Amino acid sequence: MRAGGAAASLEDHDGGCLQSLQKVVTIMQLDLLPSKLGDVHAGVEDLLNDMLMRYDEGLDAVVMAVGPHKVLSKEAVIQPYFPLCRLKVQVALLLFTPQEDAMLTGRVIQVGQDFIGLLVLGVINASIAKSEMRSEWTWESQAQEWRSSKHSKHVICNDSHVQFTVASVQKLEAFFSITGRLMSKSTGAVEYLAGKGKGKSCAGTPATKPFKGSELPSSQGNTNDCEKSSKKKTKHDKHSKGRATAEPEQAAEPMSHHESKKRKKVEVQAANSPAQKSESKKRKSAEEKAVEQQEAGSEQPQKKRKKGNA
Repeated sequence: MRAGGAAASLEDHDGGCLQSLQKVVTIMQLDLLPSKLGDVHAGVEDLLNDMLMRYDEGLDAVVMAVGPHKVLSKEAVIQPYFPLCRLKVQVALLLFTPQEDAMLTGRVIQVGQDFIGLLVLGVINASIAKSEMRSEWTWESQAQEWRSSKHSKHVICNDSHVQFTVASVQKLEAFFSITGRLMSKSTGAVEYLAGKGKGKSCAGTPATKPFKGSELPSSQGNTNDCEKSSKKKTKHDKHSKGRATAEPEQAAEPMSHHESKKRKKVEVQAANSPAQKSESKKRKSAEEKAVEQQEAGSEQPQKKRKKGNA
């Protein structure tokens, strides 16, 4: 049997979805193009494959899988207004026919503050409006999830599997969608319902209670990492302290204008003191004697050269 994308995962869904699936063997009339008469069975298969995952008005159901077929017509009847050949075909089909109040399961693909969007059997769209949910369901905008006010572990978010009842079915040509509701106590997140209150929160992760800053969870690995980082920090602090003691003291802060003026005045007064004047005279006399000695030393070689020349 040729199936759509949902056939491989049918066993993963609950009895509600399976109860809405129905195997039938029916006789259908198919209109074949004249170009397909060379291989009638291949032409019939193409027409049957086009019916997969679509709503069929004649069957009043969505065709989920197509089984073996048998062409019953020995001759093809040509239509009076269209160049098509009509054949009678017997085929086995797997149909999805959900009824109102039927129980279904879907995977959440989108959540919002006023709805929940799901896929049933992996291909069929379903939606649950806020007005079709129990009053205990509250929207958590920060976590982007629906949470039960009565059971904190009961959460619905993206990738959660939700069990709901069918409120109505929309059929428009080949398109098919479902509107659901979460009014019954047996509806909600499958992960929570399966555990009877000990289930899991969003997307299979265990639910956790809100915790305070002093109750932050930590693993052994994180503790070791924190200890290593603290040891490195203490070593770095000791090294920086030793280096700081070896460095010279920082320069004094710049003086104000008044302080600098006062300091210059003190220096001028010290320069004009008697002791400072006597020291400056001694320095000048010593410098003059040194200059005279240099001049005398330079004149003696010149006198000797003059005598030699004479």
